[in-house]
Amino acid sequence: MTKWFQRRDFVWLFGALLLLYIVYPFLQKHWLAGAVLNVFISGSLLAAVLRTGWRRWRMRLSIVLGIPTLALIWVSHFHPSDAVILARAIFEAAFFACTATLILETIVRAKRVTRNVVFGAACFYLLLGHIWTFLYVFIESVVPGSFQLRSLESMVEISARGQALIAEFMYYSAVTLTTVGYGDITPITPGARMVSSLEAMAGQLTVAFLIARIVGLYVAHNVAPPASARGDSV
Repeated sequence: MTKWFQRRDFVWLFGALLLLYIVYPFLQKHWLAGAVLNVFISGSLLAAVLRTGWRRWRMRLSIVLGIPTLALIWVSHFHPSDAVILARAIFEAAFFACTATLILETIVRAKRVTRNVVFGAACFYLLLGHIWTFLYVFIESVVPGSFQLRSLESMVEISARGQALIAEFMYYSAVTLTTVGYGDITPITPGARMVSSLEAMAGQLTVAFLIARIVGLYVAHNVAPPASARGDSV
C-alpha cells in the first residue's frame, strides 16, 4: 500500500489542492460548512505531509510545521480571534512554503519525465497560490486596509471575517499568480503592492522554469542523439 501511494503521491496532493480551491468559496460562510471545509484543508495538509515525509528529516520538518498548522485551523474554527487568524496565516504560509520547496527539489533531481513529475510541477504552482494567500492574510491582519475589499466592509464578526479573508485572498492570489488581474481587489499600501507584484513575477517565472525543465528532461531521454554523437561510423 505504501509503495502504491508513493508512486502516485503527487496525484493525491494535486487532487487535494485543486479540490480546496473549488470548495472553499462555497463552504466558508456557515459554521457547519466551515467544519467540512476544515476537513478538506486538513486532508490537504495530510497529503502534503505524506508527500514530503518519506525521509526522516523531512518527516520531522513536516510534523514540526504541520501539527501547529492543523491545530490553528481548528482553533480558528471554534475560538476565532485576530491573534489566532494571524498565527494561522504564518504557519500555513510556512508549511506550504516548505512543502513547495521539497517538491521543487524533487523536480530538479528528476532524471526523466514521469506522471509524478508533471503532477509535482502542477502542485508546486498551486502551492505558490496558497503561500501568497496567507501572506496576504498576514498583511491585512497586521495592517488593516492594506487591500480594498468591498465584500468585507460590512462584516463585523471575527469568525466570519477570518474565513472570508482567506476565501477572498485565495481568489486574489489565483488571479494575481496567473496575471489575470480583474481589479476587484486592489492593493493599497506599498507592502501589499510589493508582495502582489512579486507573486505575479513568481507565477510567470515558475511556468517558464517548469516547462523548460519538463521539456528538457523529455528531450534528453526520448530524442535519439545524432549518429556523430553516438560515435557511429558513416
